[in-house]
Amino acid sequence: MDRSEGVSTERVERTERQIAEQRGIQIRFRTLEEGAHPLHIIRSVEELDIPALDGGGGQLLITGNVTRKVDRLIFDLQLAAEARFDCTRCLEPFEREIKTDLHVEFNPPFLGQVDDGTNHTYDPTAKPYVDIFEDVRDAIVLAIPMKTLCKDDCKGICAGCGHDLNKEECTCPKNEEIGPWSALKAVSERLRADESERPVN
Repeated sequence: MDRSEGVSTERVERTERQIAEQRGIQIRFRTLEEGAHPLHIIRSVEELDIPALDGGGGQLLITGNVTRKVDRLIFDLQLAAEARFDCTRCLEPFEREIKTDLHVEFNPPFLGQVDDGTNHTYDPTAKPYVDIFEDVRDAIVLAIPMKTLCKDDCKGICAGCGHDLNKEECTCPKNEEIGPWSALKAVSERLRADESERPVN
């Protein structure tokens, strides 16, 4: 590899690192004194890059505390994200706030903590900050319900006429059952009628 290729690779890596840092949620800890410190951070929901929340243009609010114990950093946070969904039943768009709590720790290697979903091992001498972006993103993703309803008693859309039953009444004929078994029922009734018309020997 010649020198130009090495410089090019270095530029790409630097650019990727800058992009990651720009979208991150960085907490600078070197100036933090021992004890608890309040946090109040407002970011755009779109920065989280969560497909289920795309297009809402809402805000992400992060509040709570970060506690420093020597080089151990403990975050106890409350997350609130303004989100826009399409109702699972009636398909109408609606807005709702997603709320959840987040507890995460950053520990130096000498403490011997296991690095898992809520505990991270970090080097206090490597960078002047820790980044909680991925922790926040994961917590919001887990807080999004599997089914998103505009209201608990949403009536949904009629399978027959396609009307939104929250706004208008069903226009299906009252004497005709509309459903997955309606076609089978019609066939059964036709067979009965054919049998009744056959001459008796």
